[in-house]
Amino acid sequence: MLSKRKYFDHQILKSNNKTKTTLQLVKTSMNKWNRNNKIEAMSINGDLIKDPETIANSFNLFFSSLALNSSSDSAQKSIDVDFIRNSVLNQTQGNEERPHFTQFHQTSTNEINEIIKTFETKDSHGYDEISSGILKISTPYILSPLTYIFNKIHTLGIFPDRMKFTIVTPLHKKGSTKEMGNYRPISLLTASSKTLEKLIHKRLYLYLENSRLLSDDQFGFRKN
Repeated sequence: MLSKRKYFDHQILKSNNKTKTTLQLVKTSMNKWNRNNKIEAMSINGDLIKDPETIANSFNLFFSSLALNSSSDSAQKSIDVDFIRNSVLNQTQGNEERPHFTQFHQTSTNEINEIIKTFETKDSHGYDEISSGILKISTPYILSPLTYIFNKIHTLGIFPDRMKFTIVTPLHKKGSTKEMGNYRPISLLTASSKTLEKLIHKRLYLYLENSRLLSDDQFGFRKN
C-alpha cells in the first residue's frame, strides 16, 4: 500500500492539473474495488424472491426488528441506578475544581492528520464512496477544508444529518444464503464522519476523566 501511495503522490505532484489527476486516481482506485457479494435470491414468507428492491426492504425490516428486540431486552434488565449515581458522587465529592463543560475546543490540521493516520487502509466505504484508503491519499489536499468544517461543527454543536447516513450491508454468516437469519448487518459509515466521531470522543472522554465522572468500578471501554 505504501508503494501505491508513493505512486499516487508522484502522479499528483508532477501533474499540471492536480485536482483532475486526483479525481482520475480516485476513480481508478474505485473501479478496482469490486466485492462479489450480490444476493441473487432470498426466501421471504416461503417464496423465493429475486426482486432486489423487495429483498432490500425485507432486510431493512428484519434488521430493524433485531435492533428493537435488543433494545427491549436491555430495558427489561435490572440496573442499579442508585449505586452508579452514588459511586460517581463519592468520587467527585469535594472536587470543586471540576472543569465546566461548555463546548468542544477547536481542532487543528495536525490533530485531524494524526487521526486519519490511525485508520486501517481499506477499500470499503460509505455512501459517499470515499474509502479510508482514498482519504489517506487525499489528506494533504483536504486537511484545511476538513479542519474548517469540523471547527464549525464544534462551534455550532450540530452533527450534520448527511454524516449520519450509513450503508447497511447484509453479511453472510453460515448456512443457506437464501435465509435472512443467516446474515448479520454491517454498517458502513463515511470516513469523514468516523474522523469527526474520533474528535468528539477524544474531547468527551478527556472531560469525563478530568472531572472524575467515570466510576472506578467501570473497566470496559476505557484506556489502560
